[in-house]
Amino acid sequence: MFSNKEVISSFEGDGYGFTQHLTFYINNHDLTLSQGLTEDIDGILSDAYDKSMPEALKVVQNALFMIYQINLCYPLSIPASLQHDEVISVIRRKIEAKWLSAEFAGHTSNCWQDDNFVEFLVNVWQGHAASIIRISGKRCHG
Repeated sequence: MFSNKEVISSFEGDGYGFTQHLTFYINNHDLTLSQGLTEDIDGILSDAYDKSMPEALKVVQNALFMIYQINLCYPLSIPASLQHDEVISVIRRKIEAKWLSAEFAGHTSNCWQDDNFVEFLVNVWQGHAASIIRISGKRCHG
């Protein structure tokens, strides 16, 4: 991954066409796709986090993964030159903001200023679906 001259998606094809367009934009710096990408991500984020649509969640997390890959590409490649590209930055900020908002939904306290911030984070992590370990078909917290 560190010597790749292009970003690679973890899957091919999605119902939105977003993965293909983002991959092409990153690997070729095709400016004709820039406006469509920044507009399309809003609808996909809504499908992913407001409507809990699995395909949209997959597309969003894959897009973020591809954007993070830019930092690991060969330094003189086209993707590496886009580390601070405005379109990529807008898409990344929108995804990260919506994702974090969804992760911390339901937490009413101003957690960043709580005296027990560590305890707050431990509770969030333990309550997260990813912290559940399945043993013999039974759900247990890890």
